[in-house]
Amino acid sequence: MSARLGDWAKRGAGFVACWAAALLFASPPARAQDGRRLTAPADVRVQLDLQHFYLPRDLQVTLSALDTAYPEFLRLESLGRSASGSELWVMTIARKEGLELARRPGVLIVAGLGLEDLAATELALHTIAELVQNHARDESVQALLERAVVYVVPCANPDLRERVLGAIERGEPAVAQAEESVLLDRNFPQRWDPLALERCGPFPLSRPESRALAEFVLGRPNLAVVQRYSASQARSGVDLGWPAADVRVLRRVASEGLLESVETAAAREGSLLSFAYEQAGAFAFAVPALARTSGEGLLPGVDEILPLARNASAASLRLMAALPRLELLAEAPSALDPATWQVELELRNLGRLPSASELAVQRYSAGAPTLEARGAELVGAALLRASDGAALVTSLRGGVATLPQVGGGETLRLRAFLTAAPGAQVTLSVRAPRAGEASVQTRLP
Repeated sequence: MSARLGDWAKRGAGFVACWAAALLFASPPARAQDGRRLTAPADVRVQLDLQHFYLPRDLQVTLSALDTAYPEFLRLESLGRSASGSELWVMTIARKEGLELARRPGVLIVAGLGLEDLAATELALHTIAELVQNHARDESVQALLERAVVYVVPCANPDLRERVLGAIERGEPAVAQAEESVLLDRNFPQRWDPLALERCGPFPLSRPESRALAEFVLGRPNLAVVQRYSASQARSGVDLGWPAADVRVLRRVASEGLLESVETAAAREGSLLSFAYEQAGAFAFAVPALARTSGEGLLPGVDEILPLARNASAASLRLMAALPRLELLAEAPSALDPATWQVELELRNLGRLPSASELAVQRYSAGAPTLEARGAELVGAALLRASDGAALVTSLRGGVATLPQVGGGETLRLRAFLTAAPGAQVTLSVRAPRAGEASVQTRLP
């Protein structure tokens, strides 16, 4: 394998070449809204070579090529630098037109944290390509890029990748290069315990890579989901004291998407997934796309990369489909007096994830959904209780009403009170930091 890897690494050091395989979807081809089908050609502007493993310098070339080729969807930025000075790249994926990216629900995908997911960098590259190449032929991908934002960190530990792949390329033993004095996925502050953990570092976030990732997670209030590709680390029967509502959501979404939730995947203290959920309240999952490695089998064979990448990308897309998605409907307004109006609203969450986790609500890391009006003044709002239709007045400040979080698949009935002149065109909007926005227009009689 060493000779083959070195061969392919040299071939991939220039520009990128020789791959244009499309993802095999589990569902049959469907017609897009504009008449195109999934069988239509993908929008391939850059060819990826998934017949080799990317050294960090080759990865930078490929990411730059993708960023240049798809300017309407991609933005390549640096999170910071590794201990040896290598860039920690993050690729932002979303259609740049429309709603501001920071106001869309976000997904963070992190790959290449340690030895157990060293090969996940290629899987993350494939996921980036799947999103931008299928935007024009798959309406679900198209809708995702318009309403959400995906952040991908394809290699969180470039120093480890450089050492291991460099040794394999030179025909040297790679196991010795795989040892790390501080493991990146044990260096996050959540449940960090130096007495119980080995190689967790002298203090939390002592590694620049973990610090950069933690700052990114905490600096994105719109992050609804954090996901990584990894070997299975599932455990069961452990009570972590998390809100029961969140545990039910984690288990349901994981089972539907063939994923592992943070409840079972975060087997180690000090892990990224535990930090993302327990500190930021983001739902966290692992895609168990990689086999466990041992001895010199640090990486799968190069002929396994593409099948693994297809499966991993499919799982990531299923997870993205679970994002909260708001829809707002309005009945015809009714007059209470010549200048005051009442509008019955229905707020639906069409996604499987709630607008925010219960833990995020408890820790005030995610703001509540809000209701606003344009073209009229919102002077009151109430939540209509599902059991008996009783109206529960909501908080109102500065013409903005505060609403409860909306569960996955849940519908809330609301009543809005407006003051405006007859015949006014009114836009009512609901905004949630981790679920995006929904609006409806109505004309007063």
